[in-house]
Amino acid sequence: MGLNNILPFPSRLSGKGVVRAFVTLWLVFEIPYNKFMKRKPSFKYYPQKLYRISEIIHYLKQNGTIISRQTLHNYTLIGLIKESCRLPGGHRLYDESVFRRLSKIEMLKRHRHLSEVKKILEKPK
Repeated sequence: MGLNNILPFPSRLSGKGVVRAFVTLWLVFEIPYNKFMKRKPSFKYYPQKLYRISEIIHYLKQNGTIISRQTLHNYTLIGLIKESCRLPGGHRLYDESVFRRLSKIEMLKRHRHLSEVKKILEKPK
């Protein structure tokens, strides 16, 4: 497919010239992608990674922190961490922010009760 089919003026470009013209038109003039392609380019969207409890435990264990499945379940029940969604089978899925949240909880838990940790984490910044 050449640019002659797309552009209102004739073009003598071929090969790499067509690609350069396509990129220029797409980026500089912000021509919608659907004039050139049937599907969205793959680099526009990256799905968010969601983790099961077993994956979270595995990653934490690799970094030297040992937390049980029951502890993560209890943190979810009392509201210290929040699940992103649930699978139809009942498995909880957590996003990447849970790792930062768990490290804060573990740091604060050394000197405080969980109720105090929850109050500290709920304070607006």
